[in-house]
Amino acid sequence: MRDSNPVVVLVPICVAPRPSASLALPDSAPKLMPAIVIGIFMSHRIAGPVYRIAEDIVRARCFVAVEDSSRFPNRGRTFMNENFVSVGILRVAGRLLPPTGGGASHMRFAIAIPGPYAVVTPAGAAAGSLDGATYSGPRELEAGSHDFIPTAGLQPFAVVWARAIERGYSPFAADRSPS
Repeated sequence: MRDSNPVVVLVPICVAPRPSASLALPDSAPKLMPAIVIGIFMSHRIAGPVYRIAEDIVRARCFVAVEDSSRFPNRGRTFMNENFVSVGILRVAGRLLPPTGGGASHMRFAIAIPGPYAVVTPAGAAAGSLDGATYSGPRELEAGSHDFIPTAGLQPFAVVWARAIERGYSPFAADRSPS
């Protein structure tokens, strides 16, 4: 079975080698993956290149990207910095949520890429209420605004692409590699 999740990379080819920290499949899987390729193409018909990185990421439901780089066009770079969290040499879709001051604090966050997400803390799965229902594990979130009310505050929270969490990646891990 071949994984079909695209990954944002900075290479001028259509299919890129799978990074060693792959979130896709075990090592026995084919070593190629579809990629949303960020290239710099100039056209004499327009004043400058047209980039639709954010739109392409959402359309393709791309949940994995390489780390931040100044080589990304500003608009796409801003989108990825706002909607991806670092888990080592890669980033996955998600957001760090602000630490709460204790008690049940309301945390509002936006999801840009619809898909399966988990709410986590440095200690693991979070406890609380997500969009008015008891949070009991990863769930599909549509694009738009969501609300999380933690059972216990005073710690950092993140909402992260569930597949990365299931494979042991975390934005809170010291070395950010899977356990």
